[in-house]
Amino acid sequence: MRDIVMVVGSGMMGSGIGAMSALAGNKTVLVDTSAERAENGRKKAIECIRLREENELNTHEEAEKAIELLSTSDDSIKTAENARLVIEAIIENVEAKQNLFAQLDAVLPVEVPICSNTSGLRITDISAKCVHPERTVTGTVRCIGGLAPVVSVRTEGEVPKEKVFDVAHALNTALAHLPIAAGDVVIPDVCGTGVNVIATKSAK
Repeated sequence: MRDIVMVVGSGMMGSGIGAMSALAGNKTVLVDTSAERAENGRKKAIECIRLREENELNTHEEAEKAIELLSTSDDSIKTAENARLVIEAIIENVEAKQNLFAQLDAVLPVEVPICSNTSGLRITDISAKCVHPERTVTGTVRCIGGLAPVVSVRTEGEVPKEKVFDVAHALNTALAHLPIAAGDVVIPDVCGTGVNVIATKSAK
């Protein structure tokens, strides 16, 4: 049963994404190259959750539930067997990201989105080794009206390869109004593809 959000890379960004995913009610697995690194990421995610609780951005009950939903793994391929969504947050190196995307692309059904948290690399370069690059249009959209500066997003369905660059540009120029819940439509019918861009986590 594909019932988990899989976050690959448990550093500062990955642990934060994992925390927000769990707070949104998702069973979330932080994956890293060793069990120790993954557990360190989980500890950072818990710190993030507790900090939000201290600042009254989520309740104690929500924090406890989120912590229960967080787990770790050092085996990305095995974890991918149960993933309904994958978010890559590893080192900002195009070759490393390409290799990870290719490995995941080989074992995941095409309907499972593979997202990237890259801040400066082109998604078309990252997905260059994928058999199904049409499913990997992800990124962040700038936010107004709240505390969060950006929200992570993905396309809700497949986007043709020739439209990937246009969609990525649309993400860079869009503005989202807070608050946003995971799954909310941020950009409807992006670039005339008939595909919506949705938030992958909640933001206030």
